[in-house]
Amino acid sequence: MAENEYIGVVKKCPACGGVIESLTSHCPFCNLELSDVSTNATTLLFRNSLVDMRYRREKNSTKFGLKNGKVVMEEVEWEENDTNRKELVENFTIPNAIADFMEFFIYAIVMIDPDPQIDYDKKWNEIWIEKCKQVYEKARIAMAGEPALLDYMKQLAQETGFNL
Repeated sequence: MAENEYIGVVKKCPACGGVIESLTSHCPFCNLELSDVSTNATTLLFRNSLVDMRYRREKNSTKFGLKNGKVVMEEVEWEENDTNRKELVENFTIPNAIADFMEFFIYAIVMIDPDPQIDYDKKWNEIWIEKCKQVYEKARIAMAGEPALLDYMKQLAQETGFNL
């Protein structure tokens, strides 16, 4: 029996042949920059659909006003388009690759407003936080051998203001 057994794909540096971990940006042996990272097609489709729905909503109904001398977005009503966006976020299935988990998790974290001013934004924060928790739970099972990445996900969540 071999001393080391690997399950899955073992990645090697194209320059020196050293074994490298997933999501590594530089080879730890020869320092080659590994820039072969591209956006997952499923995540890209999700993002484009979400942006299109959001654009249609903001184009038709965003209003601004003054509050305490600051320009703020006025409270807006929940629309059918918002329900469609919410369902897209809640039901989107993340593929089971480490890069997919991390890419989607970071995308979702960025969507959380650090200082929501209106109930509409607070509601969207709740939706994105729940999606982050869902992604983390799936990643916790699929990435059990990657504790550093799971810890990084927890750190990002804490920095954003919630716990996983």
